[in-house]
Amino acid sequence: VLSGFVLSYFTLRPTRNSLKNQKLFMSNVAHELRTPLSTIKTSTEVLLLDNQLSKSTVTTLREIVEELDRASEIINNLLSLNRLLRPERIEFKSVDMREVASAVIKRLTPLAKARGTEIILAKGSTQKVWGSSSALEQVITNIVRNSVSYMPEERDGVVRISVQSDLRGSIITTIADNGIGISETDLVHIFEP
Repeated sequence: VLSGFVLSYFTLRPTRNSLKNQKLFMSNVAHELRTPLSTIKTSTEVLLLDNQLSKSTVTTLREIVEELDRASEIINNLLSLNRLLRPERIEFKSVDMREVASAVIKRLTPLAKARGTEIILAKGSTQKVWGSSSALEQVITNIVRNSVSYMPEERDGVVRISVQSDLRGSIITTIADNGIGISETDLVHIFEP
């Protein structure tokens, strides 16, 4: 048994080192990209304060800010993935899922309006869970963004978010839309990175 353990330890060492180097690389790249993106965003937002700008310039600058926000979100996802691979670094606390859903709706409403889709949060009371606010927001953002992005433009799209507790006291967050859905062949892959 001991010889098998020693053999597997040395056999898997290159894999462990490769994964460790990959996580370090992702983290370094993400941190290095944050500063220039932040600088570009700040400069763009300062330009937007100029009342002399034409309407088309303002529209373009706002689109730049939106794309910078999206790039920042991708970087945050990389850092979150790195943290998820090291769960001891994730900060857990009491999180109101309705507040998380509201924040997602606020952020994605411009995208939804541009695609002729409405995002609705069902009425309800505060629903608290023990978790990571940023991770939960990221999950809901990804699902709602997909719902909006894959909504056929000719359809009056509606994305409904519901946060309710069930009879056992579990908090259930449901996101439903009237879009095209996911094909059965892709359903088995939805939880893959």
